[in-house]
Amino acid sequence: MALVVKIWDGSTETTVANPFGLNYREQLNDVPTGQVSLPYDDTAVAKAVAGNDVRLYEAATLVGGFVINEARTVLVDPDEEGGKVRSLQGVGIASKLTRATVAGEFPTSRTRTVGIMSNDGRLT
Repeated sequence: MALVVKIWDGSTETTVANPFGLNYREQLNDVPTGQVSLPYDDTAVAKAVAGNDVRLYEAATLVGGFVINEARTVLVDPDEEGGKVRSLQGVGIASKLTRATVAGEFPTSRTRTVGIMSNDGRLT
């Protein structure tokens, strides 16, 4: 079964039509890392920016993903007009919690509302 690569920008997912060079590694006691490349003419290239999530699906089930830390445009062999590719790499989605801050009100009762703020400033 082939993996389907999608990019999440916080509101919508866009499927990458022809991903290549996919490398995703889960690591024991650490967050996963990943990298993937896509042709520059792919419709998902507009969302291939740092801070967005790359999600990996197998048979419609989310099996992994990573947050884009670095997105580079690479010119492939300019002498042969090979075109451009967008190369993405990053660390697992759990890395958003590595420097998380607990935000919210802490009343004197036993119940409280707590939100987790990720290191990119979004309250989740």
